[in-house]
Amino acid sequence: DRVVGHLGVDLRVMNLNGRAVTVFGAIDVCVVPDRQGSGIGTAILQRLETIARDSNRVDFLFLVSKNPLIYEKLGYKKTTVRTQWLKIDQHKNYGVGNELITDASMLFKAISDKKRVDGELDLLGYMY
Repeated sequence: DRVVGHLGVDLRVMNLNGRAVTVFGAIDVCVVPDRQGSGIGTAILQRLETIARDSNRVDFLFLVSKNPLIYEKLGYKKTTVRTQWLKIDQHKNYGVGNELITDASMLFKAISDKKRVDGELDLLGYMY
């Protein structure tokens, strides 16, 4: 009778190495502490993958994490990409960032036949 898990999803087109790709961006994958390790997070992410595959529109699942091992076990691939994004904080735009992100991992899971995820990524919007 209570919410024990949550996932925000952002459907977005990004520019990966000069070509448009459609992604489901996973935002805030959360499971309440007393239910972590019970498979709820895995089930949520597997459902997201099913929805993405059934849509026939999504090229990748995408997320940013400081703990990539959890997601690598589910088939996500950690990559190093030079990233461009709109810097927004507390309702203020600080311009466009363009750098190699090193304090978190960019993770992709291919849904379509587009597989290459290294190189340059323009989020065409805000950072997750």
